[in-house]
Amino acid sequence: MPNERISMLKLKQLIGLQASNLSVRALARALGLSIGGGLKVTCGPCARVGSEAAEAETLSEVELERRVFGAAPAVKPGALEAPDCTWIHGELKRHRHVTLQLLWEEYAGRYGAAA
Repeated sequence: MPNERISMLKLKQLIGLQASNLSVRALARALGLSIGGGLKVTCGPCARVGSEAAEAETLSEVELERRVFGAAPAVKPGALEAPDCTWIHGELKRHRHVTLQLLWEEYAGRYGAAA
């Protein structure tokens, strides 16, 4: 499961603290974030943006999020349909040679799910 994005307030604080050349551990401690989950994922995009603290304060939250994380991927609403677990369980019990792999391939063929 992907990590949640940090709040805009913490993102602005992170941009301000990156100029002070603190270590990743010190940044995580100052912001109350985990090193691997929240901070390392966000530090890379913040460094690529090259925003300074003063500039980050003047940007709107939407613009700052777009600069740091990029444009939101276009997702087709309702493109994926959840598999019917009751039907899957019944198929596995009924047919001895049916495997989850076969059922997945059938599902992927029907709904075009990515691997």
